[in-house]
Amino acid sequence: MNEYFKFARKLALFAALFAVAMAIVVHMPTSYSHPLSAIIDKHRLLQHADSPKIVLIGGSGIYFGLDSQSLSEEFGCDVVNMGLFAGFGLRFLFETCEDEIDSGDVVVIIPEYDMFDEASLGKIESAARLWLIPISPLLYFRHLDSAGDFVFDISKLIFYKRSTFLKNLIHLKFDVLFKNGLKDFYEKNNEFGDAVVDPFERLAPEDLEGYGRRLVFELDEDSWSFFSDFINEINSRGATAILIYQAFPTDEYESNRRAIDMLDRRLSEIEGLIVPSPPSRYVFPYKRFTNTVNHLDSEGLVVRTALVVDDLSEIIGRK
Repeated sequence: MNEYFKFARKLALFAALFAVAMAIVVHMPTSYSHPLSAIIDKHRLLQHADSPKIVLIGGSGIYFGLDSQSLSEEFGCDVVNMGLFAGFGLRFLFETCEDEIDSGDVVVIIPEYDMFDEASLGKIESAARLWLIPISPLLYFRHLDSAGDFVFDISKLIFYKRSTFLKNLIHLKFDVLFKNGLKDFYEKNNEFGDAVVDPFERLAPEDLEGYGRRLVFELDEDSWSFFSDFINEINSRGATAILIYQAFPTDEYESNRRAIDMLDRRLSEIEGLIVPSPPSRYVFPYKRFTNTVNHLDSEGLVVRTALVVDDLSEIIGRK
């Protein structure tokens, strides 16, 4: 029995030391190499934005395809574009943004159609979950399934920091060496969180990712309840919740019109959620897309931004 307790004490001590060491490594101010670490920088932008502000929630479609500076100039307030990667899912984005919403804020949800599924609104997947550690450790542990997942997530974050740390140390890049977030965030993003570089090569319509895909929105009631609860929480904070549809190729919209119209009807029934325009307002020809059915080119970005400004101005007014 004594041997058992000795082993248990050693195991507990090892676990405690491991957890402390990992926490120090993960939270030390050293930049990451992984592009998804930009979500840390975006969250920091959100924390420091003054209210009333506009918060844009979505995936890479708004990250590469919306001009937040124009929105800021039109409405005279801070704008934060939280769009980065649809794979984060709406639950991840809702839960990490919720506490930063204050009275007078406007939350504009512009998700890709692919984000209306149980994977997006249900459980936070492992690829997104690990980024909760530097953003909100308490939220991370709420979504943690096992100790093994914790070790895996910590190891991945250490790996993403290690390579950047050594490279910056060797080249004496102290300005980014002690930065917690993406190593070159402000080279690839502006102060609003928009991408400032377009890394995509224009493809033929039939080569676009998502071309010809049949959309099916099979959300269970738990997913809809979570969506509705988020809207209720936003409204209870004195903020406005608005949903604007994604930019989508005209032909893709027409071939999926029945499913999209059913989604529109369901979203329009959510109390407290303003849906100012139908999905058909945001359709564009194939030539306005680059590599996927979600990514607009520069001309499409300008047109789409003007449409968003018009929709928002009907609700919140211009400055």
